[in-house]
Amino acid sequence: FQVEEFFCRVIQNVEMIEHIEALKDAAIRDFLTGLHNRRYFFDVGAKRYKKVRKQGKPISVAMVDVDYFKKVNDTYGHDAGDEVLVLMSALLKKHFISGEVIARFGGEEFCVMALDTGPEAALELFESLRKLIEAQVINFEQNVIRITASIGLCCDSLPSLHDMVTKSDEMLYEAKTGGRNRVVLHNPGTGS
Repeated sequence: FQVEEFFCRVIQNVEMIEHIEALKDAAIRDFLTGLHNRRYFFDVGAKRYKKVRKQGKPISVAMVDVDYFKKVNDTYGHDAGDEVLVLMSALLKKHFISGEVIARFGGEEFCVMALDTGPEAALELFESLRKLIEAQVINFEQNVIRITASIGLCCDSLPSLHDMVTKSDEMLYEAKTGGRNRVVLHNPGTGS
């Protein structure tokens, strides 16, 4: 064999492997925010969910939605909306450091699965996130944009991760209809 041909083939194979890895990553990440996407959340989250349930540890799932996001896009443009989404993803990454599964579900909606977090700790954790979001000031061009978020939270041990996401989405709806900029926790004893 020729040395040049050998090195050429090795380099081509390395490049092919890098391209495959890039494609795999693109399939599970949101391009704009860099967060994982819904597919990743359900694939990886379901495995972690089963493992944690077997161990008998608590799990919390929250849906986080930027309030009046359409108004930001309509008033300041889609580039401003993108800035808001990038900021939200940075806040989520910073606020949740260990073991959580964080994903952008679409639009201005994010989902977080916090492991080993019961109702009281989860309520405190997501209330501090809500306050952190509310305190942000986004300077975009010559404008100052302030945002808030509504959060629906489920800490019940439901049969599946999908069920917990559905319940947290229902709680998000209650947070929105209840005035926005709030955390609503599902409480099975009260029926809400």
